[in-house]
Amino acid sequence: MGDEQSRRSRARAATAPTFDALSIVNAHANTLRLAQADCATDLATGDSYSQVNVWGQAFGGHASQDARDNVDGYSANYGGLLIGADKALDDRWRVGGVFQYAHTAINNSDNTSGDSTGVNGYGLIGYASFTGSPWYVNLSGSAATFQYYPLADLATVGVCFMLGGQAEPDESPPRI
Repeated sequence: MGDEQSRRSRARAATAPTFDALSIVNAHANTLRLAQADCATDLATGDSYSQVNVWGQAFGGHASQDARDNVDGYSANYGGLLIGADKALDDRWRVGGVFQYAHTAINNSDNTSGDSTGVNGYGLIGYASFTGSPWYVNLSGSAATFQYYPLADLATVGVCFMLGGQAEPDESPPRI
């Protein structure tokens, strides 16, 4: 039971970058929605916002959990890159898509201290923004796959061995 809970706990840590990416996409959609509604210009160049945008953004963060209910805690650091494009369909609608890559390093604590897991995550995010008056709606959805590379330290008679493996569970966090 504890191993299953530990696996689920690590899976939550691995999905943290996906939820950060969805927040970044939402902020991007808001920026473009406001600029489109105000007929604003690009502050750096003075050009008006184009109907088609290509963009990218690096991101990173930290997630952790203390031990609870006989499940060891963890500390996770992640970083990644988003590359996206979107298009204004008319004065009210904008749609786009994003490719996401993230790497998460998860370090266990407590009884499994010394064990760590590397996770590579790849995802596609679709998003749309509708501007009404005076309201708006942002929509986004994501499909992601994660490659886990667990490492465990085994010390026997003063010799340290590293064990590795790979698993690929799929996660698809919806978001509205």
